[in-house]
Amino acid sequence: MLATSKRLADDPSLAIPRLVEEVRRSPFARLEKGLDKVLRYRDDPEKLIKLAGKGDQLVRAVTETRIEAARHANPLTFLPGNIPISMHMQRLLESGTEFVACYADLNNFKPFNDHYGYWRGDQMIRMLARIATTHCDPQRDFVGHVGGDDFMLLFQSSHWMQRCQSIVNAFAREALTLFDAEATQAGGIYADDRHGVRRFFPCTTLAIGAVRVAPGATLHAEDVANLAAVAKHHAKSAATGIVVHEAPSRRPAPVAAIHCAMDASLVA
Repeated sequence: MLATSKRLADDPSLAIPRLVEEVRRSPFARLEKGLDKVLRYRDDPEKLIKLAGKGDQLVRAVTETRIEAARHANPLTFLPGNIPISMHMQRLLESGTEFVACYADLNNFKPFNDHYGYWRGDQMIRMLARIATTHCDPQRDFVGHVGGDDFMLLFQSSHWMQRCQSIVNAFAREALTLFDAEATQAGGIYADDRHGVRRFFPCTTLAIGAVRVAPGATLHAEDVANLAAVAKHHAKSAATGIVVHEAPSRRPAPVAAIHCAMDASLVA
């Protein structure tokens, strides 16, 4: 690690494109006072290289953003947590960028976790994290872990619907490997529901609620997250596992029905 940092400091051209992109994309650059100039020139690689001098400032900038990102990463998946999710979403909104916010949640995860134990439950969550990141464009898309079995995907890449469908299908296939042969053959397991009643639960699948945000939408990150939570709630009962909603161009007024739907999605 030290040898690599020294090589970068001596000759920043060795990794300038990758480092510049890492600083440019990091939602934490704005939190570090020492990165003000780096943040200002993050979309202009030539000025950033000139600012970096021999590379020591650029290496320091990347190191600081990595440390800050690690502080807010989910400890199970090491994906960005709630704070970087909100910051990245707000950055997209402020820049007037078109994007799609997708709230991903597992169906029947609690009975699976209760039946097989938290260790295998953690395996399933890490599996979802791996599948999601595999099917997203690392240069344009963002994958965050809200917590538990909830994930937030922010797409700027094309064919985002196909990517979502691929994630849903891949998870449905791979999740079966975490069930025993009897459960796989039966198509599910018997476990206690939230009321203590023992009943049959189908094998765990994935639901994705997507919200398309048009360019220039005057919304807050909280608004988009809430709308995505509502879409996710509807997706959990959809045959395809995916539901798409259109976000309003302006910030919606508080609606009791939306809050009720969000509360219901948290319980589901």
